[in-house]
Amino acid sequence: MARLAGASLLDRIIFTLSEQTDAILINSNSGTHLFSYTGLPVRPDVIADRPGPLAGILTGMLWAREFAGTWVLTVPSDTPFLPSDLVKRLISAHEPNKVVIATHNGRLHPVIGLWPTTLADRLRIDIEGGARRVCTWLDSIAFTTASFSTCDIDPFWNVNTPSDLEFANARVQQH
Repeated sequence: MARLAGASLLDRIIFTLSEQTDAILINSNSGTHLFSYTGLPVRPDVIADRPGPLAGILTGMLWAREFAGTWVLTVPSDTPFLPSDLVKRLISAHEPNKVVIATHNGRLHPVIGLWPTTLADRLRIDIEGGARRVCTWLDSIAFTTASFSTCDIDPFWNVNTPSDLEFANARVQQH
């Protein structure tokens, strides 16, 4: 809910993604009331005890399957500079039955990607078996990458501290 140039980080992400996707789900274990103003569906992790980002990815996969979705896009809620062509570029790197993960200058951004919903059952089994790290799980399956190195800054840079938010505000004011 941190504010950047007059809008919350979440609002900036919703705006960017709404131009690229048909539906958006908010995955949060903090309660739906915080996000009711968005009008979007909110779901907590389908696996209890907050096992990490993989549980959020699984939640999204299962939600997409409810609508016969074959893919789900995931992004974290602290990335205010997502590209306006994120989905298009991820889809262009798509290979059958493989996850597509975004990269910038060789750096993998493991929670920004397209995930085939066919992997949901395996992911659930792996999480229940102790899988927690996204990169480790990706190494156990077939995945490919989509490079965003043509962007002048890392479009997947995230806001983690008050100084990061100050930097982001300065960047927005420059453009």
